[in-house]
This record gives sequence, structure tokens and C-alpha cells, in this order.
Amino acid sequence: MKRFYLILVALLLTLSTVYAEDEAMQTDITDRLVLIPAREDFAFARDLTNTAEGEESPITEDYYLSSTKVTNAEYKAFVDATGHKAPNYWTNGMYPEGKADHPVISVSYSDAVAYCEWLTTQHEGWIFRLPTEAEWENAARGTFYDDPSVKYPNGTTPAYDAETMTVTTDFNFNGVIASELMRTLGADHIVHYVKGDYKGESETLAECISISKSGGVTNWANHGGNATRGYFLQTDVYAGISAQGGNTTPVGSYPANTLGLYDMAGNCWDLTSSVILANNGLEQGVECYAVRGGSWYATSRSCTMTYRGEGRKDHPSATVGFRVAADKVETVNAGE
Repeated sequence: MKRFYLILVALLLTLSTVYAEDEAMQTDITDRLVLIPAREDFAFARDLTNTAEGEESPITEDYYLSSTKVTNAEYKAFVDATGHKAPNYWTNGMYPEGKADHPVISVSYSDAVAYCEWLTTQHEGWIFRLPTEAEWENAARGTFYDDPSVKYPNGTTPAYDAETMTVTTDFNFNGVIASELMRTLGADHIVHYVKGDYKGESETLAECISISKSGGVTNWANHGGNATRGYFLQTDVYAGISAQGGNTTPVGSYPANTLGLYDMAGNCWDLTSSVILANNGLEQGVECYAVRGGSWYATSRSCTMTYRGEGRKDHPSATVGFRVAADKVETVNAGE
């Protein structure tokens, strides 16, 4: 078992460092704000069920979005300055080793708002906030706004090669880590169920999950699959990944969308300020905040630029982070 965890840690470090660090991601936040023009005719491509045409939601003012999600290192500056509670996957106020430039996750809506309020105090002439859901989707669709045939922000669709066990993709979703586990641990690796109806039982990784040609992962979670025993999220392998803050990648690891925004698909969901009614689970009908973009844990369908997800109102999730929106304000020189 000890050897397995050493392999898992090595795998996570590999996944964290396979992309070269982009120096542009280390600049001041105001240098990474992208101006997004107003769109008074904006309408969501999908409704809240993700099955029908969406409603109109005019965007009347230009706005800015950060080109990247807020990172662990950026969030740590806020935690250190304010004494705000750190995310639950950090240890003694410090994020996991090697994840400084990964998106911060396991933050609630209130945490994200507090960060934006603090960031505003650090930059005169700017007001930082969470984007609305309409602002997020408008920016994600970018120059593909009028082309409904394009599903993903970068215009490409994932594909899986079973022979090489490699997913070709422009974003980080659950097919990426599933294929990496198959290559690194092997299809015959024994996974142990640590929760659920089959707690204490075992089977091979290939018996637990499979990957389709489009990178879809069967039996990742209890979504109507046909697992021989349990589901991947009930295994010791998933528990080890989750304890390290999930299978995130450094921000900017994949190509930007047509407006220069990174990770508008995958890596972690982006919180928005828009309140919706939950359509799923035990909280159906309860108000929650819309989240957009999918995550390392999500299916590729959830990572499409028009998919409308649900974040619980004030409960952190290992798949949810945020990027900031900003409005430029006029400042008055007190000496004038």
C-alpha cells in the first residue's frame, strides 16, 4: 500500500508539471484583465435544464475578466493578509507542494466575495467582483458566439486513443486523469473501495472504469453506469487524488480561447454571482449560485461553454474555484 501511494504522489506531481510555467501568469492581476465588450442582445444558449433554448440576459456595460483563475498562491496572499480561513486541502495555512500556480478550489461563494473585496483594496481605480453567469458565458463563447456548432471554448473536441491510452484535448476534464491512471498505474492495478456498498472490496482499475473514444469515463461516479461493484469516486485512488486538492493543472496550461481567456473549460468550475434554482439532487428547487466551465472531475459535456452548472450556496467543493471580474472606476486626486 505504501508503494501505491508513492506512485500516486509521483503521478500527481507529473500531472502538475507536464506543462511549462507561463511567466505571463505571474504578472499583476490588472495586467491580466481582458476587456469584454457589452452585448445587449445576449441570450443563454441553454436553459437551466441544459435541454432547451435559454433566456435573454442583456449585458449593457463593458467589463473585464481575469485571463486566469485565482491561484493557490494568489489566494494565500489574501489568507495571510486577512487571516481568512484557508481551504480544507491546505495544511497549516499552506497549499500542497507544487500547486502554487494551480487554481484555488474548495472555496465558498462567501470566500470568493471576501477575496474580491480584499483585492479591490489593493488596486486603486478597480472594483473586483465575481462575474454574472451571462458575463461568463458571453466571454467563453467569444468569437464563436454566433456559431452554435462549436461546443468548446477552443473550438476542438476531445478524443481518446485506446492503443496509446492518451486523450487529445484542449482542456482538463476527467478523461485526462482516467487515461493517465491507465497508463501509469495500469489497467490491472487493484483499486480498493473505501466507501459505499462495496467498502472493503477490490477490483482492477479496468473493471472499475472505462474510457470511450470521445474521452468519456464510464463509472466515474454514480451517474447510471454499470459498475461491476462500486464507482471510481469510492476508491482509495480517488481518495488520494482528492486529498491533494484534485487533479488540477497550472493555470494557462492549455490554449486560451478566442478572447485570450484560459481554462474557460475544465480545471475547476468558475463561481458566478448569479442565483439560480437547483434542478438536481436533494436540494432541487433551492437557490444556489451558477457555476460554469466544468472541472478536472467533470465530464467533457459539463465543460462545454454553454453548460449551466449548480454550485451550492455556501458550501466549498473540491471542484469549484473562481476567476474575477472587474470594473474600472474613475479616481479623484485628493490634491486637486
